[in-house]
Formats: sequence, structure tokens, C-alpha cells
Amino acid sequence: MPPTTILNAALPRPVRDDPLLAAVVGEALDETVRAGAGEILLADVLPTRLPAPPVVSPDASPLHMAAVMERTGCPVVLVVDYTDEEPHLLGTVDATTLLQHFF
Repeated sequence: MPPTTILNAALPRPVRDDPLLAAVVGEALDETVRAGAGEILLADVLPTRLPAPPVVSPDASPLHMAAVMERTGCPVVLVVDYTDEEPHLLGTVDATTLLQHFF
């Protein structure tokens, strides 16, 4: 989960809607946000419905997989074979594996 998602849950809606408001309000609101941050529940920041992970074919290149991850914001792709009538999950590739490949 990106840290910005948690920050979004901690910030009051008016500040999220207009970040310049935070500059005007000052440190009083800062203390309010700090006090409320400890009350954030996991359910407050998890999406209500998880998106389907991106899928690539077995012949997808590492560059293609990286581009799909970047476009979707998902750190993993499913490698699925559709040669039969039913799709077959062959495995997954994660961002760490691609980073090792490229660097």
C-alpha cells in the first residue's frame, strides 16, 4: 500500500481538497491530524474491492511486464497461458524480480 493512501486517510477532507489551506491553518491542525492518525483502522485505508491483477502472456518480455506494472501500479503480473479452452496460470513475476533483471 502506498504511504500516500495512509496520509490521505489521516488528512481532513478540506486539506485534501485544497492543500493551500494547510499552509494557512498552521500547526494547530497538524496536532489534530497527529492525534487522529493513531485512530486510523486498516479498514479505513484498504480498498473496498481489490482490482484484478494484470495478466501477460508467457511470451511477454521483461520490458512489457515492467510497462504493464508501471501503467497499472501493480507490483506483480500474472503469467497466463490461453492456448487451451481454459486459461492456465503459469506463475507470477514481481517488481523485485524485474529490478534484478534490469539492474
